[in-house]
Formats: sequence, C-alpha cells, structure tokens
Amino acid sequence: MKISGRFGHRIAWATSVCLLLGACLDSDDYSVDGLEASPNLLLPLASGVLGVEDFLPDADTALVHVDANGLVYLSYGQTLHSQDISDLLAFPDKSFLKTVPLPPAVVPPSATDQPYATLSTTLDFGLDPEKLTEMILKGGNLRISTTLVPFDLAGFNYEVRVELPDVTRGNDPFAITASGKPLNVGLQNYRMLFNDNITTLKLTVIQKAHSNSVVVPVGAELKVELAFTAMDYSIARGFMGDQVASIPEQSINIEAFDPLPGADASFVEPRLAFEVLNRYGIPVNVNFLQLEARKKGHAPLLLQLDKTSPIEIGFPTQPGDSSTTVVNVLNAKALLDFDPDQFYYRINARINEGLTTGDNFCEDVSELKIRFKADLPLYGHASKIVLGDTVDLDLEDVEQSNIEDFFIRAKIKNDLPLEGTLQFYLVDRNNHVIDSIFTTAQSALVKGSTVNAAGELVSAGVFDQEFPIEKSKVDKLFQASRLIILSRMNTVKAPNGTQPDVKFKASYKMDVKLGVRATLNVKADL
Repeated sequence: MKISGRFGHRIAWATSVCLLLGACLDSDDYSVDGLEASPNLLLPLASGVLGVEDFLPDADTALVHVDANGLVYLSYGQTLHSQDISDLLAFPDKSFLKTVPLPPAVVPPSATDQPYATLSTTLDFGLDPEKLTEMILKGGNLRISTTLVPFDLAGFNYEVRVELPDVTRGNDPFAITASGKPLNVGLQNYRMLFNDNITTLKLTVIQKAHSNSVVVPVGAELKVELAFTAMDYSIARGFMGDQVASIPEQSINIEAFDPLPGADASFVEPRLAFEVLNRYGIPVNVNFLQLEARKKGHAPLLLQLDKTSPIEIGFPTQPGDSSTTVVNVLNAKALLDFDPDQFYYRINARINEGLTTGDNFCEDVSELKIRFKADLPLYGHASKIVLGDTVDLDLEDVEQSNIEDFFIRAKIKNDLPLEGTLQFYLVDRNNHVIDSIFTTAQSALVKGSTVNAAGELVSAGVFDQEFPIEKSKVDKLFQASRLIILSRMNTVKAPNGTQPDVKFKASYKMDVKLGVRATLNVKADL
C-alpha cells in the first residue's frame, strides 16, 4: 500500500485546477494580486469486504470447511506415530546344511554326465510365532557351497542340481547347478510357498563324464550348504503370531490446533478423535496406556474415549486396501477449555491377540498409523483477538503546509459477531512508534452484529462517522515511514456484559470503507 503516489497526485491536480482558473481571468478587467482557495481533498484509504477466513491465521486457511448449514469450521490433523509392524515379521538370515550320501560303488567310465545320488528333503525356516504360507520377494540372496567327503576322492568330478519346487518366478521353479566353487543367486521377484515355514528341496548329484573307473568308498557324501541372507518381501502371508509392538511414548504440541493464537476462546461442540489406519491384513488391538493433556502449573487432564482399551482395530481383507477405526474424545470441550500446552501418550499395539491360527498378510507398504484430528466449528465466544498488518508510508510528494484540516471517514457494515477497536500506529525509520492516529474514543470503529439465542445473525452492526484528526498527529504523519494497523476484538456481548456463544457462517461479511478528507490551503501569486 503506497499512499504517496495517489495522495500526491491528487494534491497536484487540485493545485493545477486553481492555477488554471487564475489564468482564465482577464487582467484588463480585474486587478488581482493573488489567488487563495481551500479545496477539499477526498481520498480512499482502505476498502474491502472481509469474510471469516480473513480473520484466521494464514496457515489455517487451507483447513477451512463449511457444513450444510453454512457454519465455518476448521479441521486439523497430526500423525502421532506410524508403527511398522513388519519389524515384528523380519525374515532372519538362515543357513541349512544338507548331506547327500554317495552310494559306494566302482563306477565305470562314461562319456556323458549321469545322475549319481538324490536327496528330497525340506527347509524349515523355524520362524516363531509366525507360520508363513507365502512370500513374494523383492530382495534376498542364496549362497550355495558344496564340500565332497572325502575331499580327495580321486576322479569323482561332480555338479549338484539345486531345486526348490515351491519357489517360482513366473511359471518356472527355482533350479540351478553348482559345483565346487560357492555360487550366489539373487532371489528378487521369486514367490516362495511354505507349509508352516517349511518349503521343499531336491538335491541331485551329477557325476561328470569320465574316462577311467572311479571308486566311491563307503561313507562318501556331498555336503551342501544353503545360506539365505537379506531376505525382504513385498508381501508375506500366513499367521503372523500373537505379538506386541511397543510404540515409544510421545507428546505433541497443542498449538498446532489453535485457530486464534493468544486469544481466550471457548468452542461449542468441538470434535476430537483418533483415527487408526491399518493397512496390515492382521487383527490389531491398540491399547492407550496413558493419554492426557498437559499444561504447565496444572494437573494433567485425562482424555476420555468412547472405546475402552484395548481397542479392536479393523483390518483389510485384500492387499492394497486399508481400514480406518475412529476413536472419539468424549470430553473434547473440557479439553480445549483447559487450553493445554501438549498431549502426552503411551500406546502399544498387539496383533492376533489370543489367536493361534489365521490368514494374515503384510505388505512392504503396510503401516499402522495413528492420527489425531480436531474439527472446531467456529461457534462459541472469544476475547483478546489481535489482528495486525504493516504498510509502507511515503508522503515525500505532499506539501505538509498545504493541509489545514484532516478528517477520517469510516463506514463499516458488519455481519460478523465481532466488535472492537481499530488503531493506526505511526512508525519512524528506526522502528519506533511515534504516535497513534485515533483517540481511545475514536478507535471503537468495529460494531458487532446482533445475534439471536442460537448465536446467528439478526442484523448487521453499522458504524458511519467522520471525525477530525489533531493537527499534531497530522504533523507526525509526515515523519513516519510505516503504518501499523492493529485491531483488538472480541465476540459480541449481551446487555448484561456476558458473551453468548455465536456462530460464524460463510455468508457473514464485514464491508469496510475508510477514507480521509483534507482541507487544503492553496495560494498562488498572480
């Protein structure tokens, strides 16, 4: 807001008109030594239509909603904790040592590779309490090592074929051939089937082609080590066991849910709730061990919930879905009237409580997220509401000596149930307040609307006056670099001085028109 350009231009225009008038007079007919006039300068200072959102902090405007009756309310949300239950389902590194007995024999020469011994067995990953039926892997490694006993078995050259019939990629079962050197195989995108953590394995020892007879002694064997490491899944199925996930105690700053910072406010029918979002296909019970509002110098206020801990949380039945369980705070109004500094909570989550079997699933993107939500209808009463703004002020183009009288004209039509004062503070280049424009009596510009018993608009409050500004204050106007606009308001009061609960609806507006009228002293020598 640059006052100087518009203000200075109009003064220059008024002076030009007077000089032009003087130039039109014929000096042969009249004897005029000079021209003196006192024109009025009318200048808009500020105008606009303000709605409810204009009285809220900028950070909150994106959270403003309107219900079916036009009542404005604010929605806040903050995630308390996202519990990764998959930490309970970590797939540990696991090694298996399998021995394939080699039948004793004198093996004649052979021009082709021939199967010599096989072993069909199982791999039990030994998870507890989980009982897996399926995993789709997004990572993992299988290291295969072999050792021949006796290690110096002359002429016995071999390979071992490792088959995992229940481990597939596409339609192809896992099958790979290894020999004496260790072999590493990536398991990404494989699907593993289990029967209570057990999958099948087939080992086939293949004797390579050889030109001489080979003697395999009694007790000869091939040891095969299978080491599964860094196993990571995109989805796991089965029964995940009865387990407890402890969530670290935390606190959150309640200022995040304060629509009028610094004001004393009381809301009617606020709605506070915890939303528990579950993307695990697992029954979960959440236990609020401790849940309270805290304020320095006061005893904690316990939050009362509409469900008793442990609270059974819904769960999805298909991967990719989620389920949300809402837990409402019963003493929401008492909680907000308490005006706490923070919330404090301790929570744990228990899966499959009391169960021994089940068909669970867990995805790598699964989460148990607890979110705190607050819906605050703008219905209630408040005081000590402070709003302010700062604008630059530059009157270098204005001749101070041309101003004789200075008036402020204010016309405000107000649907909002707010009343209060409006003051302009003059600030110099060093950020020192020089003076204020209005006297105490003049600053009561905002007249609140009249409301009915339901707190709704009956008639608008109207202020329509013009009042003079002292010459000393006008002089200081020319010394100022900036103008601070400060308003102090509260919701309207009843005749007995009490503050009834009032509603702020989206249709309520405040129409503000502020202007100045200055009487100028214009002189010109002719």
